Amino acid sequence: MTSPRDRAWPFPQVFLASLVLSVLLLLPEIMTYRLSTDNEYGAFRDSARVWAAQGRWAAYLVETFVFTQPVVPAFGLVAFAASLSAATLVYLRQAHRWIGSVQAVLITAGFVTFTQWMFIAEFMANLLPVVFAASAVPIAASACRRTLVLPGRGGVDRRRFVLLQLVVVGLVAFATGVYQALLTGYVVLVGFAVVAIALRSGRLHLRAGVTALALAIGQLVLAVLVYGGMARATRAMLDLEPLYVHELVRLDTLWDTPVVVALRVLAHYRDFLTGDPVVYGHLHIGVPVVLLTVLVGLGLRAVRRLTSPRIVVLQTLAVLALSVVPFVILFGVAGIGSYRMMVGLPYFILIMLILLAGTARGYGRRLQRAMLPIVGVILLTGNAYTISVLAASDINVRTFDEYFVLRLGLDIIEAGPPEGRIVVDIQGHPNYRNHFPIPRSSTTGVSAFDWGGGRRGRFNVLFRMHGFHRLQAASEPVHQSNRAFAATLPIWPRDGSMVMRDGVLIVHLGRGPRPRR
Repeated sequence: MTSPRDRAWPFPQVFLASLVLSVLLLLPEIMTYRLSTDNEYGAFRDSARVWAAQGRWAAYLVETFVFTQPVVPAFGLVAFAASLSAATLVYLRQAHRWIGSVQAVLITAGFVTFTQWMFIAEFMANLLPVVFAASAVPIAASACRRTLVLPGRGGVDRRRFVLLQLVVVGLVAFATGVYQALLTGYVVLVGFAVVAIALRSGRLHLRAGVTALALAIGQLVLAVLVYGGMARATRAMLDLEPLYVHELVRLDTLWDTPVVVALRVLAHYRDFLTGDPVVYGHLHIGVPVVLLTVLVGLGLRAVRRLTSPRIVVLQTLAVLALSVVPFVILFGVAGIGSYRMMVGLPYFILIMLILLAGTARGYGRRLQRAMLPIVGVILLTGNAYTISVLAASDINVRTFDEYFVLRLGLDIIEAGPPEGRIVVDIQGHPNYRNHFPIPRSSTTGVSAFDWGGGRRGRFNVLFRMHGFHRLQAASEPVHQSNRAFAATLPIWPRDGSMVMRDGVLIVHLGRGPRPRR
């Protein structure tokens, strides 16, 4: 058993230690200021209505009334680390009082710096609202856990019970209103709470588990209804049509080829939980080590008769079931989704670290003190190396993008008329190859000119961002009519690669690979 001192660790000191450790590990990303790949659009956005059109009504409110300029260096990730560290410690103290102070620091830092957050951080335009949303999830799960336990006690305070219900519904609806995929993280934490209630004290409490599950499902359904109602109301108030998110859903593909979709999801599941280099930029052994150590720890508890084999089997099945939750969302998009969609995975890693601390109890002081620190350091080392690799890849390509835009912009100014607007038709795109790893389904390490097919629009915004306000992209009909002619020109920066034709400056950049989407 842990001592009362462990249960009452000083929150300010533990928070400060967690924050400092997280910020140090995130420093390469914090020092990287991304000026392109959708961030260039966010920097010039004068309205947050696009979030409301995507059903992200809470992101619309945050950007409209709190952070009106989302694309800024350093602040977003530091605020994210501080907010999520505080929320995680609140969750640990409220729901897992037996965790010691050193354990709390390692668990919090491992969760906050997990690679999955970097796939969201690469879009600065979306990061600041996520600061609130990601932090709301563990607080909502903590409140939900309280509501699941209260019905089993005599003399339940109804006012407190109803208040906690409202807190859960409001926070979950808000988090979903910022980023819909965060709902999977909440399900992971609450699923963990339901399992803990059903399997407490080394015994199966089926009635308590079913009651907790029913109550948790009811709260979740109500939160989703509130989210949907707010999304519809916001779109109606702003007179907007649904945009983007509903276009990702491919239920017809799931219906027609369920086996193909299942194999795609299984491939993502395998890649993420085995620490595949394609996902993390290197072989991240910390992820499988955490999962395998937890499973081995549960097995050893059965061997040493600290827990009955039946309960251990149920706990193992629960762990495997919860590991699937972050990937369920992929079935709705036919298994073709970005890595940002698996944002429930850090929450699964969080409960694995909590379980790791829990399985160590009862083995004796030495093993209890060594198990989580050793595995935690392995995970943190892997997280830090991934962050550094991704930052190196991103700095490399951003340097190229910025130099390319500046050199091209100066050449266009020199070739165009001395005054007034210069209408530019950018044809082709450069064949840039990054020396550092480029995670699949991520914009990290990818040139802005090779992403999304919006090359002309991106050039237009990037030119403005770097001070070339005289440049204006040609219209789509003009761009299409010039394609054949542009193919006959040399590739920039050779002489003759820029030609003025009918008042439009045509620039041929090259025949690089087709842009990624």
